[in-house]
Amino acid sequence: MPKILLIEDDGLMSRMYGRLFTLAGYETQIAEDGEAGFVKAKEFQPDLILLDVMMPKMNGLEALQKLKEDERTRNIIVVLLTNLGIQEKLDEATQLGAAAIITKSNHQPEEIVKMIADLLSKKNLNKVDQV
Repeated sequence: MPKILLIEDDGLMSRMYGRLFTLAGYETQIAEDGEAGFVKAKEFQPDLILLDVMMPKMNGLEALQKLKEDERTRNIIVVLLTNLGIQEKLDEATQLGAAAIITKSNHQPEEIVKMIADLLSKKNLNKVDQV
């Protein structure tokens, strides 16, 4: 079962996406900020991380940089899930190694789950109910 780590400081969003990914057949864990997410990524070793940008303690770009610098987490797929639309920050995320950037407000949550499933399937990581 593919594993997803959601790093999101908004409790409502994290619970909603956590539930959607669990129902879609993923083992899902949640971290409430970049610091906690970095620690959890090393322990949980997810196949994919959904990372918010604007968070307390360590923002998403700082967390992304740490994830890509650490040999234990550098090969994990990281997708930014944000409402931040500042092109300069999005370009920075791409340079730091983000596999994709998804703007929350442009997509329904179910669409985002499908986008993540498609991204994981490209890496030969299929959900449990797919062959």
